Amino acid sequence: MRMRRTRTLAAFFVGLAVTACSTPEWSQTPSTNKARMNVSVQFTDASLNPQTARVLAGGNLVWLNYSTDYVGALLFPTSIKEAFTCDELRPVLMETGDGYQSIPITRDSENFTLPCPLKAGSYDYTVQLFRGMGIMQTPTSVMNGTIVVE
Repeated sequence: MRMRRTRTLAAFFVGLAVTACSTPEWSQTPSTNKARMNVSVQFTDASLNPQTARVLAGGNLVWLNYSTDYVGALLFPTSIKEAFTCDELRPVLMETGDGYQSIPITRDSENFTLPCPLKAGSYDYTVQLFRGMGIMQTPTSVMNGTIVVE
């Protein structure tokens, strides 16, 4: 009887070790996030999806606000000006002391679209979240994103 219990216990631990080392069946296939001509970037109160937006050269990017309580704005470094294929970024991007800030992006308003395509390269930006339209000076939170133009 004791021998049977020892064998059963040993078989259990061997099975447990094999199971722990194997790939679980529920594993999810990672997103490919391949470059496309038209790319949508969604943000909420605490997420940015995709965090790295891949777009084909000449393509369009649009940001959608799905947050519940925040107004969003994009902030690009000053160097982004040279990356655009157009000269005029107004009225959707305004130069500030920190770079170029987008018009406010609210949940109920139109989405934000870049004024023209970007040249090939990689560009960092931030999504700034504000509590309301009236006070857009100090963001409540910030999320970092990247645009890759291929």
